[in-house]
Amino acid sequence: MRSADTPAARAHRRRLNLRIDSSAMSTPRLAPAARKGTRGARVRRPEATRAAIVQAGLRLFSEKGFDAIAIREIVDEAELTKGAFYHHFLNKEDLLLYLLNSFLDYQLERMEDILARDLDPQDALRAYLNELLFEVAATFQYEIKVFMQEQRFLAEEAFATIREKRDRLDRYATGIIERGVANGSLRNVGPARLTAFAMIGMGSWASLWRSEEHTSELQ
Repeated sequence: MRSADTPAARAHRRRLNLRIDSSAMSTPRLAPAARKGTRGARVRRPEATRAAIVQAGLRLFSEKGFDAIAIREIVDEAELTKGAFYHHFLNKEDLLLYLLNSFLDYQLERMEDILARDLDPQDALRAYLNELLFEVAATFQYEIKVFMQEQRFLAEEAFATIREKRDRLDRYATGIIERGVANGSLRNVGPARLTAFAMIGMGSWASLWRSEEHTSELQ
């Protein structure tokens, strides 16, 4: 499983302060100093340090699960110290919350851009499917897996912010379908919210189910 080097991926990772080495996209990394096996030089600038922690946490949470990873493994992966980790994050849950918030913020930004174009519902739905749902499924496998499988480890107070953003995305998608059914441009195949959930679910699970050999098919 990997994250592709597309404009959307680069935009999202800039939000995370990630600096991807394009020569090693099969295993996304930051700068050479943060690459596993490059003992010696360490990330020193605060923004690069934070980026290294974020990228290491994202990959490890995706591959092994939040509960199975210790902070020591994250800092070892990032070639940093525990002190560096605690300078940027309170604990492991704080890092998970940052990852989930950043992923949802990216999707909300893309969705709100689509809605701002004032497209008719059919074109808006097409833009949503092509520019957001399918692109996210093709590009952000790590983030999708962490979002779908690890959010349960957040405390209720922390999860409330994730739930609000997730529900806002759901309302946006549902609203597009409702408007289309109302003006006749979309066929009524059932409750709009259920249709939106079905589309979101298919996009998300397709990302988890498909193998690396088929990465280009969704792009």
